[in-house]
Amino acid sequence: MKKIGFIAVMVFMGGCIQPGITFIIPEGYKGEVTIFYNQDKGQPEKYEGGRRLLVIPPTGVLLTRFQIEHGNSRNYDYYYISKDGKRKPLRIYSPDEMKNDTVMAKNNYGIFYNGTTGRYGALIENLPYEWFIVSNFKGLDKISSKESTEAYKKRMKEAVGYDFISSPSAN
Repeated sequence: MKKIGFIAVMVFMGGCIQPGITFIIPEGYKGEVTIFYNQDKGQPEKYEGGRRLLVIPPTGVLLTRFQIEHGNSRNYDYYYISKDGKRKPLRIYSPDEMKNDTVMAKNNYGIFYNGTTGRYGALIENLPYEWFIVSNFKGLDKISSKESTEAYKKRMKEAVGYDFISSPSAN
Protein backbone atom coordinates (compact mmCIF):
# COMPACT_ATOMS: atom_id res chain seq x y z
CA MET A 1 0.00 0.00 0.00
CA LYS A 2 2.86 2.39 0.82
CA LYS A 3 4.32 1.70 -2.62
CA ILE A 4 1.07 2.68 -4.35
CA GLY A 5 0.86 5.89 -2.30
CA PHE A 6 4.46 6.78 -3.19
CA ILE A 7 3.82 6.17 -6.90
CA ALA A 8 0.64 8.29 -6.78
CA VAL A 9 2.52 11.17 -5.16
CA MET A 10 5.34 10.95 -7.74
CA VAL A 11 2.85 10.94 -10.66
CA PHE A 12 1.05 13.96 -9.16
CA MET A 13 4.30 15.85 -8.58
CA GLY A 14 5.52 15.01 -12.07
CA GLY A 15 2.35 16.56 -13.48
CA CYS A 16 3.12 19.82 -11.65
CA ILE A 17 6.63 20.19 -13.02
CA GLN A 18 6.69 22.57 -15.96
CA PRO A 19 9.29 22.24 -18.68
CA GLY A 20 12.08 24.75 -18.69
CA ILE A 21 12.34 27.42 -21.35
CA THR A 22 15.33 28.12 -23.57
CA PHE A 23 15.41 31.58 -25.11
CA ILE A 24 17.52 32.04 -28.24
CA ILE A 25 18.39 35.70 -28.91
CA PRO A 26 20.24 37.05 -31.96
CA GLU A 27 23.85 37.80 -31.03
CA GLY A 28 24.35 41.47 -30.32
CA TYR A 29 20.70 42.21 -29.60
CA LYS A 30 20.30 44.80 -26.84
CA GLY A 31 17.02 46.02 -25.46
CA GLU A 32 13.60 44.91 -24.39
CA VAL A 33 12.16 41.52 -25.34
CA THR A 34 8.46 40.73 -25.23
CA ILE A 35 6.91 37.34 -25.89
CA PHE A 36 3.17 37.33 -26.59
CA TYR A 37 1.64 33.96 -25.77
CA ASN A 38 -1.50 32.19 -27.06
CA GLN A 39 -1.15 33.72 -30.54
CA ASP A 40 -2.78 31.74 -33.38
CA LYS A 41 -0.41 33.33 -35.91
CA GLY A 42 2.59 32.91 -33.63
CA GLN A 43 5.70 30.79 -33.90
CA PRO A 44 4.74 27.09 -33.67
CA GLU A 45 5.55 25.27 -30.45
CA LYS A 46 9.10 23.88 -30.51
CA TYR A 47 10.94 21.78 -27.96
CA GLU A 48 14.61 21.01 -27.48
CA GLY A 49 15.69 18.43 -24.91
CA GLY A 50 12.25 18.51 -23.29
CA ARG A 51 12.39 22.30 -22.86
CA ARG A 52 10.32 24.91 -24.62
CA LEU A 53 12.38 26.65 -27.30
CA LEU A 54 11.60 30.31 -27.99
CA VAL A 55 13.58 31.91 -30.81
CA ILE A 56 13.48 35.68 -30.47
CA PRO A 57 13.45 37.59 -33.78
CA PRO A 58 15.73 40.60 -34.40
CA THR A 59 12.83 42.94 -33.47
CA GLY A 60 12.76 41.60 -29.89
CA VAL A 61 9.03 40.85 -30.20
CA LEU A 62 7.91 37.23 -30.48
CA LEU A 63 4.41 35.88 -31.00
CA THR A 64 4.13 32.23 -29.98
CA ARG A 65 1.41 29.59 -29.91
CA PHE A 66 2.62 28.39 -26.50
CA GLN A 67 0.32 29.08 -23.57
CA ILE A 68 1.92 31.22 -20.88
CA GLU A 69 3.05 29.30 -17.82
CA HIS A 70 3.79 30.82 -14.47
CA GLY A 71 6.13 29.55 -11.80
CA ASN A 72 9.05 28.18 -13.80
CA SER A 73 11.19 31.33 -13.97
CA ARG A 74 14.03 29.55 -12.19
CA ASN A 75 14.28 27.14 -15.07
CA TYR A 76 15.08 29.62 -17.84
CA ASP A 77 18.17 29.56 -20.01
CA TYR A 78 19.12 32.46 -22.27
CA TYR A 79 21.58 32.34 -25.15
CA TYR A 80 22.94 34.65 -27.76
CA ILE A 81 23.15 32.80 -31.07
CA SER A 82 25.68 33.73 -33.73
CA LYS A 83 24.96 33.65 -37.46
CA ASP A 84 26.80 30.32 -37.66
CA GLY A 85 24.57 28.81 -34.95
CA LYS A 86 26.94 28.92 -31.98
CA ARG A 87 25.32 29.68 -28.64
CA LYS A 88 26.77 31.82 -25.87
CA PRO A 89 24.99 31.69 -22.50
CA LEU A 90 23.70 34.94 -21.04
CA ARG A 91 23.73 35.40 -17.29
CA ILE A 92 20.53 36.19 -15.40
CA TYR A 93 21.10 39.15 -13.07
CA SER A 94 19.13 39.13 -9.83
CA PRO A 95 17.66 42.28 -8.24
CA ASP A 96 20.34 42.04 -5.52
CA GLU A 97 23.12 42.01 -8.13
CA MET A 98 21.63 45.09 -9.74
CA LYS A 99 22.46 46.98 -6.53
CA ASN A 100 26.04 45.68 -6.30
CA ASP A 101 28.60 48.27 -7.44
CA THR A 102 31.21 45.62 -8.30
CA VAL A 103 28.83 43.79 -10.61
CA MET A 104 27.47 47.06 -11.99
CA ALA A 105 30.94 48.10 -13.13
CA LYS A 106 31.25 45.06 -15.37
CA ASN A 107 30.38 45.40 -19.01
CA ASN A 108 28.97 41.88 -19.42
CA TYR A 109 25.65 41.47 -21.18
CA GLY A 110 22.94 39.48 -19.49
CA ILE A 111 19.26 39.27 -18.64
CA PHE A 112 17.50 41.76 -16.38
CA TYR A 113 13.97 41.43 -14.97
CA ASN A 114 13.83 37.70 -15.76
CA GLY A 115 10.34 36.18 -15.63
CA THR A 116 8.28 39.40 -15.70
CA THR A 117 4.76 38.53 -16.88
CA GLY A 118 1.46 40.30 -17.32
CA ARG A 119 -1.25 41.22 -19.82
CA TYR A 120 -1.31 44.05 -22.33
CA GLY A 121 -4.39 45.69 -23.69
CA ALA A 122 -7.98 46.03 -22.67
CA LEU A 123 -10.46 43.19 -22.33
CA ILE A 124 -10.66 42.77 -26.10
CA GLU A 125 -6.93 42.30 -26.68
CA ASN A 126 -5.98 40.62 -23.40
CA LEU A 127 -2.50 39.67 -24.58
CA PRO A 128 -0.55 37.58 -22.05
CA TYR A 129 3.12 38.44 -22.24
CA GLU A 130 6.53 37.83 -20.77
CA TRP A 131 9.16 40.57 -20.77
CA PHE A 132 12.85 40.99 -20.01
CA ILE A 133 15.80 43.15 -20.98
CA VAL A 134 19.06 42.13 -22.64
CA SER A 135 21.75 44.62 -21.65
CA ASN A 136 24.76 45.40 -19.55
CA PHE A 137 24.39 47.63 -16.47
CA LYS A 138 25.58 50.72 -18.30
CA GLY A 139 23.01 50.23 -21.08
CA LEU A 140 19.92 49.99 -18.88
CA ASP A 141 19.41 53.76 -18.79
CA LYS A 142 19.63 54.02 -22.58
CA ILE A 143 17.01 51.29 -23.01
CA SER A 144 14.56 53.23 -20.85
CA SER A 145 15.06 56.47 -22.81
CA LYS A 146 12.06 58.02 -24.55
CA GLU A 147 13.50 57.33 -28.02
CA SER A 148 14.22 53.68 -27.27
CA THR A 149 10.80 53.17 -25.67
CA GLU A 150 8.97 54.72 -28.63
CA ALA A 151 10.93 52.61 -31.14
CA TYR A 152 10.13 49.47 -29.17
CA LYS A 153 6.41 50.35 -29.00
CA LYS A 154 6.46 50.70 -32.78
CA ARG A 155 8.01 47.23 -33.19
CA MET A 156 5.35 45.76 -30.87
CA LYS A 157 2.59 47.44 -32.89
CA GLU A 158 4.03 46.00 -36.11
CA ALA A 159 4.22 42.50 -34.61
CA VAL A 160 0.73 42.47 -33.10
CA GLY A 161 -1.01 44.52 -35.78
CA TYR A 162 -2.44 47.37 -33.72
CA ASP A 163 -1.48 49.97 -31.16
CA PHE A 164 -2.57 48.79 -27.73
CA ILE A 165 -0.19 50.80 -25.56
CA SER A 166 -1.01 54.46 -25.12
CA SER A 167 1.81 56.91 -25.55
CA PRO A 168 2.72 58.94 -22.44
CA SER A 169 2.19 62.11 -24.49
CA ALA A 170 -1.39 61.06 -25.33
CA ASN A 171 -2.53 61.27 -21.69
